Amino acid sequence: MSRNLCITSADGQTGHLIAELILTDDAFTSKVKSVTCLSLHPEKCNDLEDLGAVIVPYKPGNAAGLVQSLKESGADTILLIPPAHKQKVKLAEEMILATREAGVLNTVLLSSAGADLAERDDQPRMREFIDIEARFMETKGLSETSAATSPCIIRAGFYAENLLLYNKDVQKNGKLRLPVGEQYSFAPVALGDIATIAAYVLTSQGPKGLSDQVCGQLITMTGPQLVNGPELASNAQKAGLKLEFEDISEKQAIEILEADAEIDESEMQYLLEYYSLVRAGKTNYISTHSFHDITGSHPTEMLQFFQTYDAEFKPKRIADHIIPTHFCVSQPAMSSPEIHDPISSSIQAQNGHDASSSTIHRLAPNQERKLVDYLEDHLLDITRNYKKRSHPSSTLPTLASYLTAVHPLLALILQIPPAEPSASLRTSLLLRLTGEVLGSIIGYRPDVDTLPQLLQWLDELDKGWLAVLRCQAWDPAAHTGVDVDTSSDQTAHDGTDTAGRVSGMPSVSQTDRTRLRSILIGGTNNMEEWLADIDAADQNFQAALETMGLQMGFNDLFARTLGEMGSLDGSMPIDPQRMAETC
Repeated sequence: MSRNLCITSADGQTGHLIAELILTDDAFTSKVKSVTCLSLHPEKCNDLEDLGAVIVPYKPGNAAGLVQSLKESGADTILLIPPAHKQKVKLAEEMILATREAGVLNTVLLSSAGADLAERDDQPRMREFIDIEARFMETKGLSETSAATSPCIIRAGFYAENLLLYNKDVQKNGKLRLPVGEQYSFAPVALGDIATIAAYVLTSQGPKGLSDQVCGQLITMTGPQLVNGPELASNAQKAGLKLEFEDISEKQAIEILEADAEIDESEMQYLLEYYSLVRAGKTNYISTHSFHDITGSHPTEMLQFFQTYDAEFKPKRIADHIIPTHFCVSQPAMSSPEIHDPISSSIQAQNGHDASSSTIHRLAPNQERKLVDYLEDHLLDITRNYKKRSHPSSTLPTLASYLTAVHPLLALILQIPPAEPSASLRTSLLLRLTGEVLGSIIGYRPDVDTLPQLLQWLDELDKGWLAVLRCQAWDPAAHTGVDVDTSSDQTAHDGTDTAGRVSGMPSVSQTDRTRLRSILIGGTNNMEEWLADIDAADQNFQAALETMGLQMGFNDLFARTLGEMGSLDGSMPIDPQRMAETC
């Protein structure tokens, strides 16, 4: 049964990310009927509203209004996130009492790991979470309410993203300065991992509400790696950052946060109290079994964290901006079917203006990250507008508008150099785009006028995959792959010549080939059913295709790609599946 979900404190980073994940990830969207977001600052949730959430302003002190909002939302599941506020306990209790009166069955509380080890006199802000947990848990024993029939508490560890509060100081001094000592350890957890486990818990199903795997559980979630200060710096150095660790006093820590970080005073106090727990040796543990059991995946290592956010810690010199600014996400909206923006220009500059140039360079790590950020930003915008395609505010109300919007992303991905590790990035991004586009096409109603554009788009995708499989560079003008010279007279031990050019070219892995084959065959089969249903219910598309000379093109969808892959081991070409009598 689909959930009517309510998330509190959706204007904060944690609540916002959890809501966004549930609204955009197919693993969760199919399990929720509605998402209501309570917010102290509703203007910060406009993007969640665009994704389909209902944003409800939360006014502290108006308990009756809060109860009414919960009842009107029809919420059967709620995620209670104590807000970053000096009156955290009071506001959290108000939310808990409103949940009782509204009779919300499934209740999940986001608490804090380490709070149980905090001393009320020494770490009062952290200890507040224990008071909130006690108030939350007592609901289940009350006979006058049906609320909290299925409860769960998630204790989140120290967010690794809190380290970003010190990025300006790192940029200025080349040091990560924290008041945690040099020998004491803690296990920072990625915010994305907390969002993931919360989404799984909230959308789980069981006889009592939440699944038996999580119902009644107290889940403590830390990162997978215990690190002290010097080990934090070591992980950053492995990610290519030039920084060292320096232990500082609490007074110095306050000065840094007051100068560089925009956070609530209560949250600053919380951070300082957590650091005092570290210095007391009370954070020397790891707790990740629940994450493995519930999500089936491994949480983020600190090396991965620093690789993701490397640019945030690097000094801002003019040289650093030459390429990265080409990849900034504040580019003008892409509306033309061709790429004429600075992003593709920088890639072309990296490999020579002519796609047939024999000099192929890999992208630098910071270029790859900026490129991924750029693509993620535009894919998210496209996803938002696709999901509300029948709403008047959507910029993608038709299949034609959708194909026009995603085409520049296809052209950009194909222009990534076929040199490792960039080549693997090109393959993974193209796999993702292919799956999303083939899944989204059938969400629109086709019309005769759009079919030529659709066929042209799919034909270019087919040519693009052929270029990727053959490790070719992409010529955006000719819409075809071109061979590149991989020879080099001076080759280093890492497979590059002295100028940083790649001497050998990669091949698409067998796993990726299998995934691609599945995506293409599944996509064409779904498209066949999509057009057949329209044909039966409306006009005769087969006749239209034959008249327009498009029938053969639809019959031969992805013939190049499937023919190139041949059998699963690539050794024996086979005839590709065709969309015979599609329409």
